[in-house]
Order: sequence, then C-alpha cells, then structure tokens
Amino acid sequence: MTTTNPPATSTAPPTTSQPGGGHEHPTTTAPAASTWRQGATYAIGDRVTYQGVTYTCRQAHTVHDPNWTPPNTPALWSQG
Repeated sequence: MTTTNPPATSTAPPTTSQPGGGHEHPTTTAPAASTWRQGATYAIGDRVTYQGVTYTCRQAHTVHDPNWTPPNTPALWSQG
C-alpha cells in the first residue's frame, strides 16, 4: 500500500511597497482643541479653548467646580 501526502499549498502574505522605500517619517498633527466644559475629564496634553484662547492640560483632572476655568487654574492649564 502506497501513501501519498496531499500537495502542500501555501499562500505568501501580500507585500506592499511605499514610495521612497518606506523610509518616510510619519507626520502627526496635534488634535484640535475642544471647548472647555465643566464636568469633563482631562488628561495631560489635552487641548481646550476657553473664551477664544487655547490651553494645554498640565495635570489630569475632572472639572468639578465651575470656577476651575483654565485662566483661574494655572496649576491645571498652561496657555498655548
């Protein structure tokens, strides 16, 4: 009795090439600033606008007090 194995099949994964050999550096853009709001939770680096000025979060926090606006809380927000 002779045993034969089924033919081996394999599919190579598709390859892709990028213009320039794939050595380009990805570009990133900062996310657009959202409007500051009470009750929101912010992480370090989040950007908001408040009264037409953009602020960047310096310390993660949740806005519990309506007086914690960016200009009133420099420990939480830096302008720019």
